[in-house]
Amino acid sequence: MPTVYWPEEGDAEWPLCRECYAEVAGEVLVVPGLSYAWGWCNSCEGWHSLNDMHEWSGGGPRGAPQGSCLGCAEAPG
Repeated sequence: MPTVYWPEEGDAEWPLCRECYAEVAGEVLVVPGLSYAWGWCNSCEGWHSLNDMHEWSGGGPRGAPQGSCLGCAEAPG
């Protein structure tokens, strides 16, 4: 989800979904910033931010990192 800046609107920045960005791409500038990355937990089969992954490596669904999330890694068993 890009964060954009409308030069006509001043210093405000707005996050836009891909569909909304496509509609106004010619009018806005993309603000550089942190990127979001997601990984697949093989245990709970959920998507998690890489910050919430205990360990991960490549090769998951859609080429995403895969491994175990913090919740599954800390679960007893």
